[in-house]
Amino acid sequence: LLHYKLLTPNQRTPRRILAIGAHPDDVEIACGGTLARLLDEGHIVRGLVLTHGEQGGNAAKRVQEARDGAAFLGMQQVTLLDFPDTRLAEMGNAVRTAIEHEINAFQPDIVLTHSSHDQHQDHQVIHEATMRAGRRVKTILCYESPSVTPDFKPGIYVEIGAYVDIKIES
Repeated sequence: LLHYKLLTPNQRTPRRILAIGAHPDDVEIACGGTLARLLDEGHIVRGLVLTHGEQGGNAAKRVQEARDGAAFLGMQQVTLLDFPDTRLAEMGNAVRTAIEHEINAFQPDIVLTHSSHDQHQDHQVIHEATMRAGRRVKTILCYESPSVTPDFKPGIYVEIGAYVDIKIES
């Protein structure tokens, strides 16, 4: 078990962290507890969601839930784009460009995103686009979502025991 420590004792500068998800609720489900902890530790966290999730429910409601979840966690900002849900593969270059724009604007130290070992087609596109768009980002970490395959083998764990209720509520 490797615990990922973002602030070393002699480093007090907050890290800039960008969490990227394909749909509203992806970030909260996959790494909401980690984000809550990072925010409590003083880091600057933003979110980027590429679709309104219209295939999984009412798009307007899901967008509001994403905003509410980000606010509940304490994120400084969440950007919601309107790419077509379940059809991100058709928009590959535009998705990469949108992610690249957010990375260039925010200049994150760390990016959290979907894993390459994910069964959902939109999650796969976001992973690939993030890896390309974030080629100059020092640290890109992939999170576990409910649709990862057994091939997902995490090497970094963050203790979120004190943040489980916050993750669930978000």
